[in-house]
Amino acid sequence: MIVRRGEENVVIEVKSRSSVNSSSNQYLERFDPLYLVKQLATEGVISKSEYQLLMNSLALRNSIAHGFKTTQITQNTVCELIELTEQLLKTLHTGNEAS
Repeated sequence: MIVRRGEENVVIEVKSRSSVNSSSNQYLERFDPLYLVKQLATEGVISKSEYQLLMNSLALRNSIAHGFKTTQITQNTVCELIELTEQLLKTLHTGNEAS
């Protein structure tokens, strides 16, 4: 649940910005975290390791949300996810100020 909320917050933050450039808007065509993560990786906004962290987090979120057994989430994974989310938000804010 924490994972999903973090992703939704990033998407909502991006959507709420009217000055987001048109190339960024392609990420928002669908409110789908999997699509967003893949597009961010394709465009080079996130690294391969960041992509893997987000994909693992999505899989974990889906397992929890649908009642499947999961491996235990570590504090380190949560910290990495929070750090990445904050980094993406800072990048978004910096990009908007430069526009």
